[in-house]
Amino acid sequence: MKLLRRWLSNLSLTRTEAGVLLGLLALLLAGLAYRWWQRQQPVPPPTAEEAARFREGAARMRQVLEPEPLNVNTATAEELERLPRIGPVLARRIIEYREAHGPFRRIEELEAVPGIGPKTLAELAPLIRVE
Repeated sequence: MKLLRRWLSNLSLTRTEAGVLLGLLALLLAGLAYRWWQRQQPVPPPTAEEAARFREGAARMRQVLEPEPLNVNTATAEELERLPRIGPVLARRIIEYREAHGPFRRIEELEAVPGIGPKTLAELAPLIRVE
């Protein structure tokens, strides 16, 4: 305390100014102490509403990360182009083949489309379906 008084007297402050400065320092220390205390408290468990919001968000993320397989019998060229290894030309060939021969009954029938071989079909199989 004596050190603080000596330091304040060296600043050439009036008694009122020194009191205001000490008050501000006390508020700063109290705020820092409160912030430290707050961080030591355990995190409260989520409310039912927060948990429900989290589950909804997780379900939406699952849909984005694990999309439902694409039905090649109803897919448009744009939808087919989103699949790996399928560009505009191959998407058009799939649609033309589907229109000429009717809907695919099995995924393996896609190998009949020019440009789709066993490797491409193996990569597409988990991402597509036929109905």
